[in-house]
Amino acid sequence: MLPYSRWGVAREKADRLTVAYAKPPIPIHRIAEENGVDVVFADFGKHSGTVAGFCDFKGAKLFVNREDKPDRQSFTIAHELGHWVLHRDL
Repeated sequence: MLPYSRWGVAREKADRLTVAYAKPPIPIHRIAEENGVDVVFADFGKHSGTVAGFCDFKGAKLFVNREDKPDRQSFTIAHELGHWVLHRDL
């Protein structure tokens, strides 16, 4: 067995997530929910111009800026899902 590598762990987890989804469109919202986290489209008020999203580990939610365009929202969900998958156990 190889020694622990955070990049190896990240790659392994990413590979498991993407095995069923090799071609677009990638249903990132559904993938997030299948991994135990709810996606919430939220009003970030005065921060909507600077904050795209964040992960609430305790509440098992990904908050996404509802003012962003759909492509940006998909990217944010994927990004925050990465935090959820890689860091929720820490």
